[in-house]
Formats: sequence, C-alpha cells, structure tokens
Amino acid sequence: MAHEVFIPKTGIYMDDCHLIAWLVDEGASVRAGDALFLMETNKVEMEIEAGAAGTLHHGAPVGEDYPIGRVIGWIAENDAEYRSLLEGGAPA
Repeated sequence: MAHEVFIPKTGIYMDDCHLIAWLVDEGASVRAGDALFLMETNKVEMEIEAGAAGTLHHGAPVGEDYPIGRVIGWIAENDAEYRSLLEGGAPA
C-alpha cells in the first residue's frame, strides 16, 4: 500500500505552506527519515522527512502553496505500485 506524502502541521498558526523543492528525484528510492521536500511557512524553511521506505512519486509541482494535510506525493512499496501511480492509478 502506497504511503501518502502530505503537508504536515508544523506550527500552531500554520494553515498552508509553499513547496520550495523536492529533495529526492521522481522514482528514486527513499528510506524512512530521508529528507523528501523543502517547504516554507511564515518565512521559515524546513525539510520534511519520509515516513516510510520505497519509491517516491511526486504528486504536486514545486512553487505552489498547499494547505495542511494536502497529499503531495506517495511512496510506493514496490515496482508494480509505483508503475500504477505513474499511470494515474489510485494508490492502494
């Protein structure tokens, strides 16, 4: 089952953030704890880490604002799941 990569709430007054960069290439393998993306909120930049291991699929472009909880990508557990994500299939 693919793991969601989402915008976490990192501050009490945070409503949204700006996605600055993906720190891992599309289709690259990640381990839990690897830095996945860089976001900015209230003029503070922070790296957000992977919560699972697998293959990263970017679901959202950089340079845009996203609300807390928005799913911006997935970490697929295997090759078949990753290919399904690339083809636009819903994560299992």
